[in-house]
Amino acid sequence: MKSKLKVLKNNFSDLHGRLVTGLECLENKQFIEAQSIFLDILKAQPSNAELLHLTGITCFEIKDFETAIQYYERSIKLNSKNGRVMYHLGLALYELNFLEEALAQYDQAIALNFIEWNVFNNRSAILFELHRINDSLVDVNKAIALNPNQCEIYTNKGNVSYAQHKLDDALANFEKSILLNPNDPNAHWGYAQALLQAGEYQKGFSEYEWRYKNPKLAGVFPEQFYTPQWSGEDLKNKTLLILSEQGLGDSLQFIRYIKKIKELGAEIILSVDEPLIELFRESADVFKVIVKGGKDIPQHDFYCRLLSLPFIFNTTLETIPNEVPYLKCNEDKKQAWHKKLGLKNKPRIGLVWSGGFRPNDPKLKLVNQRRNIPLEKFSRLKDLDIEIYSLQKGDNAVLELKDLILSNWDGPKVIDYTSELNNFSDTAAFIENLDLLIAVDTSTAHLAGALNKPVWILNRYDNCWRWMLERSDSPWYPSATIFRQNSPENWDSVIQDVKKALINKFKLEPELLCP
Repeated sequence: MKSKLKVLKNNFSDLHGRLVTGLECLENKQFIEAQSIFLDILKAQPSNAELLHLTGITCFEIKDFETAIQYYERSIKLNSKNGRVMYHLGLALYELNFLEEALAQYDQAIALNFIEWNVFNNRSAILFELHRINDSLVDVNKAIALNPNQCEIYTNKGNVSYAQHKLDDALANFEKSILLNPNDPNAHWGYAQALLQAGEYQKGFSEYEWRYKNPKLAGVFPEQFYTPQWSGEDLKNKTLLILSEQGLGDSLQFIRYIKKIKELGAEIILSVDEPLIELFRESADVFKVIVKGGKDIPQHDFYCRLLSLPFIFNTTLETIPNEVPYLKCNEDKKQAWHKKLGLKNKPRIGLVWSGGFRPNDPKLKLVNQRRNIPLEKFSRLKDLDIEIYSLQKGDNAVLELKDLILSNWDGPKVIDYTSELNNFSDTAAFIENLDLLIAVDTSTAHLAGALNKPVWILNRYDNCWRWMLERSDSPWYPSATIFRQNSPENWDSVIQDVKKALINKFKLEPELLCP
């Protein structure tokens, strides 16, 4: 950075001394002060392309990405040959999740012969998010060739290897990244997930503690507490506040550790998302269940994040607390659904084809698209003598079902009572009246597993670490069976395998099926 700023100082030697002061502020990361100076100079020189570029940099550094883009675009309009500005514009577009637009700016920068390791490294990261894994690998290797001593490059390459199911390569790249920069949270985050997918749980959950510092999880840990964070201290006659985190499925999966904490003699306060409150009050042996993010938090001696519990309890594949069921449904609700559904004369199958979307993390949108299955693909099940019930929540997925019904789709009848499922307590009672749940990797699948109901999880190729690789079972849920994509985006073979499995499980007559 310093050498580049020296060049800029020479270029602007004819300008007022305040410009030099602004560059020094920028060099010292005094971004607000630098921005104020550059804006003042821009009043006199509004058509100075490099000054617009510098102002954009200050906006970017204070995370005002929209304004940064405006200044970069004004600079490019005045000078369309500056590849560095296009690179910076790409960075800002990426931060706002405009991936294709950011990629186009990198392409232009490279075309203008702006060839630096970080251009290819960042381009590789975008291609990775777009799931263009082979292209991402090409660019990350170009970045290594230009600068083999940058930890960020090996983190990116570790992510690529992880997506290709090359765990040994992924682990080696993350380890090299950490060796180059032991304090890089992105490297530790990738390393944790690769270790966990490989089944190395003790080391993996230790590395998972780096999530607190990971910028990709910004906003996940907003609370501040003045009590100590629990890391295994004596809890006899103490009160522990447990904070749920990340997705609803994470809460459903790791709430199993409550029993182990109770055995230590602790009183427990559980802070969870609103849809889980009633279910956990009915199921969890805790002192109190409160709404996550609420202001009135009862007194407690320690607090702990829910996903830190596997680390604190030194969890291995062999010691996962997988006694099921560890959640239970409301018996009155269960009986009410039993009465409403009436006499059963064929297998009842629940279906969830789409996962939830976290609005505070728009970068997960592309992952969700790979996780979800277009409902029309389940038309292959139309000739099976079964009853299919939707357990699918979410406006877009519900609309998808309604549109297919209105268009007289060539698929099985899907019975929909989801308007009566207001929370996970309701859903649990409904699941207890089913013979099987078929679901993508989402919270409802975790709920069925926690209830010890048979659940078939339809998993994308780049699946989450918790499902590991090349296993059809789950060490977390004894009642789960996993059906995996054998190649990216190939759901047809998964649905075909599900169809065959349904025939075998329920002894369906082959003559009922179309060839």
